[in-house]
Amino acid sequence: KHGCQHECVSTEESYICKCQTGYILNHDGKTCRRIDHCAEFNHGCEQLCLNTRESYICQCSEGFIINEDLKTCSRADYCLLNDHGCEHLCVNTGTSYICQCIEGYVLQSDGKTCKGTDLCKRVDHRCEQFCDSDGESYVCKCHEGFILNKDRRTCRNKDVCKSIDHGCEHICVNTNDSYVCKCHEGFILWNDGKTCKRCNEGPIDLVFVIDGSKSLGENNFEIVKEFVLGILDSLTITPKAARVGLLQYSSHVHTEFTLKQFNTAKDMK
Repeated sequence: KHGCQHECVSTEESYICKCQTGYILNHDGKTCRRIDHCAEFNHGCEQLCLNTRESYICQCSEGFIINEDLKTCSRADYCLLNDHGCEHLCVNTGTSYICQCIEGYVLQSDGKTCKGTDLCKRVDHRCEQFCDSDGESYVCKCHEGFILNKDRRTCRNKDVCKSIDHGCEHICVNTNDSYVCKCHEGFILWNDGKTCKRCNEGPIDLVFVIDGSKSLGENNFEIVKEFVLGILDSLTITPKAARVGLLQYSSHVHTEFTLKQFNTAKDMK
């Protein structure tokens, strides 16, 4: 009995024992042991060496992946290897990954989606005074005593007249966007739009032109006459105060009296 563990091969004078692929003959010449390629050869594996039937392969520890040279290892980027589903940011932990949110958002209970907390903190809102956010949108607002301008960002004082040196001599009046100067009764606003000038009484020349045609009718003509007489009674008729003239027209124009013809209302009547 040859006693070979695997195979017995006859020779001219005797026999020899051989081993199956992946095994080598022990010193007793009969039994076989598995070849430890990782131990007997310079495998060059950076982390782990695993024997196969005919050779070996290199493997990496948990959290690492084998490089293209099949020997060295790199830390695994789970954010790239997996469909992580993170709405904002995926962060490697070494053995897995976690989802995180950008500033102004918080991670939801599903560990993947994010919800805004304060939009004012994460956008360039350009609000002049302060920004108010509900998480999904924002509006610019103004402090008490101010109102928002048409640009919906800047603010102005509700009472512009009190907030600036307006320069109005008499009265400052607020408008929608600014202010205007006005004057007290008996004064008129000067060309600079700020100072006021007293209204001065002066001489006037007044010429009435009335319709004397038949088409006006007798009743209407009397109404016109009463109107003219009422004006005359309200004036001081003198050459230095008020001068009055009267023209009447029908088929042609007729001068009833000129500016210089009468010096009193009584004479004109």
